[in-house]
Amino acid sequence: MSRSNSQATAAKATTPTTVDQAVGPLTQQAVDNATDATSKKCLADARGIVVGLATMLLGDTDPQDQAVVQLLASVNLGMKDVQALVALATVLISAASDRDAAEAAARDATTKLEIARTRLHDATTSFANLARGKLGPQSSSLEKFGIKPLGGRKGAKRAAKKGADSSKSAGTSSNDSGAAPKS
Repeated sequence: MSRSNSQATAAKATTPTTVDQAVGPLTQQAVDNATDATSKKCLADARGIVVGLATMLLGDTDPQDQAVVQLLASVNLGMKDVQALVALATVLISAASDRDAAEAAARDATTKLEIARTRLHDATTSFANLARGKLGPQSSSLEKFGIKPLGGRKGAKRAAKKGADSSKSAGTSSNDSGAAPKS
């Protein structure tokens, strides 16, 4: 018998006796803190139902509300439903909080990744430039470090063009256009 009394006492202890107790973590602030519109709407709807039901079930009700309470009781809606909605809302609040924390962690990880990538790129570029400066930009030894030697066709074209430009300008003055010099 004492076991059933302790169960009844435990059930009575967990059954809310005020609207604030019934609402629990499903506060207006929890609704306002929701970061996405769908969660905010779900929490607001749940809060409206919980507050309305808890007020009718726990509050001083007028005769019209008493008729609604009796109608709800006739279809087995009661405080257990209030508690079930609050429990579901609590899961949503927790999941949204976890998601927000994961998004913040992902942003932080992305920032760290970008910093690390930039530092590594700067270091490898510095090494490549130093190696080209010491070994020569077209040295085949650069390939031992995974660095492509500069030059090739572009370098050959530049050298050929530079040579053609210098031979062309050797026999002419700086004013080949035929226009009068500017004074």
